[in-house]
Formats: sequence, C-alpha cells, structure tokens
Amino acid sequence: MKKNLIFAIVFLLTGCCLFSQNAYTVSGGLLGGANFSKFTNDNVDYKYKFGFDAGVWVNFPLGNVLSLEPQVLYSHRDYTPKDNDGTNVTSKLGFISVPLFLKASLGDKFAIMAGPEFNYLANSSDSFNNFDKEDFKEWSTAVTGGIEFAPHSRLTIYGKYSYGFVDMFRFDDGNTAIQNEPYKNSSFHLGLKFKLFGHKVSRASEPEPVAVAVAPEPEKDADGDGIVDSKDKCPNEKGLAKYQGCPVPDTDGDGIDDEADMCPKTPGITGNYGCPEIILYYTRDSADLNETDKKDLDKVVVFLKNHPDVNVFIEGHTSTLGEEDYNQKLSEKRAKGSVDYLVANGISASRLSAVGYGEKYPIGDNSKEEGRAKSRRVVVKIKK
Repeated sequence: MKKNLIFAIVFLLTGCCLFSQNAYTVSGGLLGGANFSKFTNDNVDYKYKFGFDAGVWVNFPLGNVLSLEPQVLYSHRDYTPKDNDGTNVTSKLGFISVPLFLKASLGDKFAIMAGPEFNYLANSSDSFNNFDKEDFKEWSTAVTGGIEFAPHSRLTIYGKYSYGFVDMFRFDDGNTAIQNEPYKNSSFHLGLKFKLFGHKVSRASEPEPVAVAVAPEPEKDADGDGIVDSKDKCPNEKGLAKYQGCPVPDTDGDGIDDEADMCPKTPGITGNYGCPEIILYYTRDSADLNETDKKDLDKVVVFLKNHPDVNVFIEGHTSTLGEEDYNQKLSEKRAKGSVDYLVANGISASRLSAVGYGEKYPIGDNSKEEGRAKSRRVVVKIKK
C-alpha cells in the first residue's frame, strides 16, 4: 500500500506540470493547525488523537509549476490505545519536524505535494510516568504528502498525511515479543498557512522577446519590368505600372499603341498618327465632288464628330499634266471643295485647314494616264 501511495503522488506531481503557466518569487510565512496521530502496532490498537502543529515555511520555485518547500514546525502528538482499560500507557510526544516537499501547482487553486519528513523528539510524557525521552528514538523519518487549496494566496488551507518508517520505542527489558512489534508514527494534519512575503511575477514585467529582423525574400519579377509577378497581369511581358504590368494596349489593332494613336478606337496608319487616311480621286481638270467623293467625305464627317479633339488638313494635288499655275489653283479648289462639304455637314471650319500643293507631289509615272489618275487627288490627314 505504501508503494502504491508513493506512486500515485509522483504520478500526480508529474501530470499536473502541464497546467500552470504562472511564475512566482520565493515566498514564505507561518503555519499552524491540528494533527490526528496514533501508533501503528500489531499488539495494541491505537486511535487517532488530537494534537497541534505550529511553524514556518519557505517556498523556492523551480519553474512555473514545481517548487521546493521545506517546513520547520513543532508538532505535539497524542498516542492513546482504543481499548484503554487503565493498564495501557498513553503517551504525548513533542517533535521538531522538518518535512521537505516537492510541490506542483495546478494553477492558482490547487497544489499537490510530497516528500520526506525528518523528526527530532523534543519532549515526551505518559500517563504512568513509566517512560521518559530516552525510551523513544530521538530521530525518525517518514514519508508525507498532501494537498493545498489556493497555494499562492495570502491564506492557504492544507491537508497532509505522514507515515513513519522508524520503530519509536527503545526497549531494554528483554521482552522480545514486544520488541518484534514496532511502534510507528501515523498522522493526519490539517491547518492554515499565512504568507508573509512573495508574489506573482507580472507578465508585464517580463522582458519582451527581441524581434530578429529577417530580410524578406524578394518577390519574383519574371519580365524585369519592375512590377512583381503577384501584381503583374502580364508577368512574362514587359509593361507599365499604369497598365498593371502589361504593355501599352493597341485597342484598334492597327499596330500603333494607344499612347501614340490619335484615333485609338479606329484603325489607321502610322503616317496619319494612327488615324485613317481618306483619299478622294478626281477626273482630269475637275474639282467637282462626285457621289463616291461625297460618301468618302461623309465618313470624315462621322469620324470628326466621334473625335471632337481631332483637327485635319485637306490637301489638294494634281498631276503634272498642264501649266503649273493652273494646276496650283486647281489643287486649291479641290481642297476648298472638300472643306466646304464638311462645313456644310456640321464640322467647324476652325478644325479644318485647306492647302493646295499643285503638281509638287505626284504619285507614280505621270507620263502615263495610270500615274496621272493617282496624282489627281485630295488627301485628308490628321493635324498633329
């Protein structure tokens, strides 16, 4: 039974180490209470009798859970047989007891403790004055264990049990029968502990962990455009931040990006800043607009209305056939005729510039009619 008790105490001490996370300083104070003691002996049946304890204690933390607590106390104990017919001796012994507890705190409300106890016999008396102090062992040992409630409070309730290992009597009368039946201490103790010093360590006073700066791993930029892949909608193609890492778009698909295209939503040509170039062709020696010319100029009207910020040049050209002065005036008439038509259809004259180049810029071989037909023209161009 003793082995089972010791095993159970050790098991509980180990198990409850998982629960407490508070730290405390060294503490100590006073203790006192009642004990209920008896001898264990096979020949005489003793009953538990009332006594008292008084002393001091000091607790040394070994961590947040475990602590070592020695106590020093005076313990007055009464040993009385159950069937006392007047012939059995009742004894009163006073011990200086030093229990040494290994204590485990289960949070702030509960603690379990166990350890050895060393006892020094300070005084003794009995009902018949048959025995004096020399008839008892001066030193004895025991194992002790118990529990505490509110172990870290100012006032703590405790309860413990002690079982002695030493035969307390010294018999010199040659009575071997009695000598073979040892008298061992057995006692329960209940009492209060009053703390005089010691306190809980505040978490706020604990040193803050030192943060170690670790350089973050740089994010990947596969296309090297300065925009990391996690924020780049075109991670494998260089682009600009304002287009979320993608290249400048070409909305109309004419091969001219929108930033250089004055007509980003209408396919055009590079020479006309991304806008369409409309050419009107004329018959020989004529500045009149035919139905085909008007249909082409209607397209210019629609375009200019859809692009109110765009202005245009109207360039008039002729072939090299004929007099140069005549051709100059003919080219101007052709340009002016196109401007008049556009104004008549709702385009502000301030947006239009007419210029005649005469025969300065022929197209193709003007010695042949095919080349001359290409040179007789009006070209609508964007004004930058």
